[in-house]
Amino acid sequence: YLENYYHPSNGGMWTSSLTSFMRYLAKYFFKRSTTEKTADVAWGGKLEALQRKDFSMCLMRMIKGAQFSKNHHMSV
Repeated sequence: YLENYYHPSNGGMWTSSLTSFMRYLAKYFFKRSTTEKTADVAWGGKLEALQRKDFSMCLMRMIKGAQFSKNHHMSV
């Protein structure tokens, strides 16, 4: 239930940490997805299309709230 922390009116000392967390999630999800498409995966298996879609939708809900944030860390 992190969405509440990404609400545009919610900001505090946690904001920059949550912003970094969201960026890393997006970055490594994209990296993993790209790797899975271009090479054989040696670890536990590939993400299914439904798993990629669900994760993307979850991340998008947080991003939609964060983009209107009054805090400059979150709206970047």
